[in-house]
Amino acid sequence: MNDVAKSMALDKGTLALVRRDAGMDVLYARHWGELCHYIKKHFGQGPPDPEDVAQDAFMRFAAIENREAIDNPRAYLFRTAHNALVDEHRRLALHRGNPADIDAGTASDDLTPERVLVGQERLEILTRSLRAMPAARRRSFLLNRLQGLSCAAIARMTGYSESAVKKHIDVALRHLEAALSEAERTGSGNSV
Repeated sequence: MNDVAKSMALDKGTLALVRRDAGMDVLYARHWGELCHYIKKHFGQGPPDPEDVAQDAFMRFAAIENREAIDNPRAYLFRTAHNALVDEHRRLALHRGNPADIDAGTASDDLTPERVLVGQERLEILTRSLRAMPAARRRSFLLNRLQGLSCAAIARMTGYSESAVKKHIDVALRHLEAALSEAERTGSGNSV
């Protein structure tokens, strides 16, 4: 699996939630070709490979515990694929050292080696903290922050109340901020 595929892959806990059923087969039959065509038309042949992105979108949808609560599965699949591609293009632009591709307002000299190292260390701390969270909290936070879903949409998908989803997100944010603060205080993030 290449780096792109790894960066887009779901963690093992999420993959365990994926279950095959007739509804997914129908959704796949209806939207696979259209989704791949959309990806190719708007983002080209890759990287990442359009079929990999489409598969990732279907896997993410299949991993949702309460898929029936999603009003428009097609829109969810397209938004998920679109968001994954935008994130991947940003990551590739950073890798190429062209921050202008990401944000025209950012000067290239802002990305010093020290800032990159600090960013990598902070990412490692945040990743460890996310993995240590209870699954419901982590899922609510990631759906909100990475997929851009509202608390109401997450509540419909997961079966939790909207206030419970908000609480999960708030607690997750406080947990992540505390982890970064602790790393700065103790120097465990080295340069953080």
